[in-house]
Amino acid sequence: MKYSSNWDGIPNNVDSAVQYSDGRSYFFKRGQYYKFDDETISVEEGDPGYPRDAGLWWFGCSETKSPLLFPPTSEK
Repeated sequence: MKYSSNWDGIPNNVDSAVQYSDGRSYFFKRGQYYKFDDETISVEEGDPGYPRDAGLWWFGCSETKSPLLFPPTSEK
């Protein structure tokens, strides 16, 4: 995905993006996500702040082991 300097706080080369029914845009990169306010043209503030772990905060998983953050190890 091409980066735009108009998206303050969004990293380069995001993995995906979606505009959700709440009117916000969400950007995903390496197992984390950013909530973007299209009206203020910036990443929203929150507690905790963004980026947040997508497994925990987006999908509601109690424990996450994202293969993007924790690549599988080869067992011998």
